[in-house]
Amino acid sequence: MNGDELVEALMRRFDFGTNQQLANFLGVVPATVGNWRSADNITPHIVANIVENAAGAHAANQLNHSDFLRRLQEICGTLHQEQNPDGQLAQGEFANRCGQFPTNMANYLNGNPEPGLVVLRNCLRSLCFRNLSWTLRPLFEVEEIEGALEELPKSGGVYILYDGAVKGIYVGQAADLKGEVNQTLDREDLKVSLRFPCGPSLEKRDVPLRCFAKYLSAYGIEDENQRHNIEALLLRILINQLQNTKIGHFYSAMD
Repeated sequence: MNGDELVEALMRRFDFGTNQQLANFLGVVPATVGNWRSADNITPHIVANIVENAAGAHAANQLNHSDFLRRLQEICGTLHQEQNPDGQLAQGEFANRCGQFPTNMANYLNGNPEPGLVVLRNCLRSLCFRNLSWTLRPLFEVEEIEGALEELPKSGGVYILYDGAVKGIYVGQAADLKGEVNQTLDREDLKVSLRFPCGPSLEKRDVPLRCFAKYLSAYGIEDENQRHNIEALLLRILINQLQNTKIGHFYSAMD
């Protein structure tokens, strides 16, 4: 599809007569719509952005502005309550999840000024396409294991153990990184087989992971399903390097 065909289809779908009207609806400048029109081939990336913008704008347009923001706050509060049962959703945190400045969000919630369509669309985009996506926090990236073990938190995440040549030897996920990594290093069934000189021949010996692992990477991930999914992905990437015996499975967003 060329760009002019796409723009004309959007004009008909949303009943707009000018590039300016379409640009305002999608949250872009009119020149962007002009660039789309002149493009011989519209890329999937552009189409995806248009769909994302249009979906947010359409949903925002169906609700009273103040009620809409309050409903968003209720959604954020529910998500926050699930993660922190004893905490309260601060207005600053709510603003951050919606991609807004806290002072602006306070004014919107008070109705002075009442948020416009662009603000509401951006709140939707931020909540749906950013804050509900996977979150991964690097803790250690290929650092010497001796020092990293002392600093590992007792929170959830995914980890990779490496040998002295920085070759991955084990991937795991845990609700308690500190406890899990130490348990893995002492597991009797995860010894690495190596050959050692013994007279005129070579003798095969099993070396415990704690003696063999030299480096560690760890990433903080609070959601259990996300941890399983990232572990399963890493297992498939490093499948021929690891001491793992199971490949794991993926959880869908509905699990």
